[in-house]
Amino acid sequence: MIKISLIAPNIVPNFIGYTILLILTLLISIACYSSELTESDIQEDLARSIDQSIMCPVCPSETIDESQVPIAKQMRDIVREKLALGETKEDILSYFSERYGDAILAKPPAKGFNIIVWIIPPVVIALGIILMLVVIRSMRNTVSEVGNETGDGRSIELEPYLEIVDTNIAKLKREFYDEFGVDRN
Repeated sequence: MIKISLIAPNIVPNFIGYTILLILTLLISIACYSSELTESDIQEDLARSIDQSIMCPVCPSETIDESQVPIAKQMRDIVREKLALGETKEDILSYFSERYGDAILAKPPAKGFNIIVWIIPPVVIALGIILMLVVIRSMRNTVSEVGNETGDGRSIELEPYLEIVDTNIAKLKREFYDEFGVDRN
């Protein structure tokens, strides 16, 4: 039989060696990673951001970034052309908004009739939370009142009712056993 104490000294140095090797490998891979972004990478990220902000006029519930129809490809090309000309994201979004209306924007502007889209959901959520808290509070009060007191402060005696329930259960058991001839033991 091999003693554990003889094995343990060999395991610990190997574990430490593997840990150091893993840390060095991780540090080398991090050092080799190029964190420089080129201008074209930055512009393409901005173009994708704009593509995700414009809804496809043909496909329901898809942005032009997700859609594969020809008009979405044309719109993506227009976005890149306008970025190459030096236009900002707001300029490009307003261009598409003027041509197709505010419905083309994935995030409708918070003005005019669209303000309802921004106000109603938080109000409904807040009212739901308040209603839930009121219902829970009233349920707690009702449970504590039923178990302890009547409306005028007197204590409720449940013993007579519990005895009636026990009597009825015993009667039903007797009838069941008698009807089906089942042995009670």
